Amino acid sequence: RPRSSLQTLVAQYRGRGGRGGRRGRGPPRIARVEGPPRNDAIVYPVMRVVVANPDGKDDMLGVMSKEEALAAAEDRGQDLVVVSPDANPPVCKIINYDKLRYENEKKEKLKKKNTKNAELKEVKLSYKIDVHDYEVRKRATQKFLVKGDKVKVSIRFKGREMAHQELAFKTLQQLQADMEEFATSEKRPTMEGRQMQMILAPTVEVLKQAELARKEKKGQGK
Repeated sequence: RPRSSLQTLVAQYRGRGGRGGRRGRGPPRIARVEGPPRNDAIVYPVMRVVVANPDGKDDMLGVMSKEEALAAAEDRGQDLVVVSPDANPPVCKIINYDKLRYENEKKEKLKKKNTKNAELKEVKLSYKIDVHDYEVRKRATQKFLVKGDKVKVSIRFKGREMAHQELAFKTLQQLQADMEEFATSEKRPTMEGRQMQMILAPTVEVLKQAELARKEKKGQGK
């Protein structure tokens, strides 16, 4: 039986998801929670827990189950927030989430501000570098970082030297560990062609000191 024009219009309207309707038959959308997982949204059964102390540093509470960590956060009237999901086990921090978000926003603003002044310096190493040369390159890396610059550290291979990538990787890891006080790893050691490289970026504290030094130097120049 042919449809009337009214029936056709109603069918088209329903097909587009008219008032009160919903397109498709899939499950309803779940609102996404912004920011890192926290409190009941944390999926890890076991985690390493730290808590912020009055000095602004972290005190270690140890490895706990999710239930123990949530109870510890509740006892302090604060939130349990994932801060290092890639660690083994993941690291969660007991802190007021609004305060943590504010601190992170401040850090991002500082990073963006200093990025305009920062340069990407390069330090070249060898997988068979001797102790003296390594110390020279280490001091150069530290000097660049303290000034607020990022540093690309590279090791280039020639011919059969490609067989020594493991030694090169250990050398870069050693420098990264030696610079832990001054830098974070923006790019971990990776191979690109015949070159292994990583990028170190100044920590937030180092950036603050570099910014103060720039302001003092600018003030002295007036």
